[in-house]
Amino acid sequence: MFRFVAHFNKNVRGLSDVVSKFQEFLISKNNIEDNVNPEIVFVFGGDGYLLDAIKQYSDTDASYMLINAGNLGFYSEISVENLDEFYAAFNYDKLIYETHHFVRIKDEYGHSAFGANEIMVASGVTTLTANLYINGEDFMHVIGNGICISTAFGSSGYNHSLGGPLMVDENGLAMSLLAPIHNARSHPEIRSLLLRNKDKITLEVTSTYPYEVAADMKIINEFKGNRFTIEKCAKRFRLAHIKKVDVYQRIKRAFIN
Repeated sequence: MFRFVAHFNKNVRGLSDVVSKFQEFLISKNNIEDNVNPEIVFVFGGDGYLLDAIKQYSDTDASYMLINAGNLGFYSEISVENLDEFYAAFNYDKLIYETHHFVRIKDEYGHSAFGANEIMVASGVTTLTANLYINGEDFMHVIGNGICISTAFGSSGYNHSLGGPLMVDENGLAMSLLAPIHNARSHPEIRSLLLRNKDKITLEVTSTYPYEVAADMKIINEFKGNRFTIEKCAKRFRLAHIKKVDVYQRIKRAFIN
């Protein structure tokens, strides 16, 4: 017996009926629906809705299973069209877990925010300049639209679109520059870089023009100042799987097939 909740977009036509049958199946096996403190969150949708669920239940110890409902679903366990296979194979006591950690950003006044996918400091319309330090040591001067610091979990999203690496291991962070400037006076030799798990990034923005700080594509309005630290943190979340995941087949399914 376990506590569960189904997280889905009620505006998607026909999905409510699918989820209702799914809930009835789990309840018929003596499991309990719990919207406050679930042990597992079943997410019906795509990766964006999985991210939404992770944020909503981040203060619980819930694990997450994505059931693809018509989107790419990079992290999907199964699709809604194949739920009969889920009913036959699902055993809560034999689930396999995939652990990921959040990346945290702090401003110089102590405000902090967490990202499951990435942290970005960027300007959408003007050039951003900043000094970048790694573990307190001067590393490079950034000239471009900004910088993206991605977890392995988020490496297949916006980070990959920027030309950053796909990460198949939970360790480390990926740093990618957003539209670096190339001219006779500025030619950044590094557009992306894999960082270690314990590395601490400090970004000191020197631009006087407006820019934005965002976690998982949501702007953080309470941040102040121009100096930020970004690092992997102990706060974690887990994906649940019916069987062991082959990460290379996951990448093949999303980007090659």
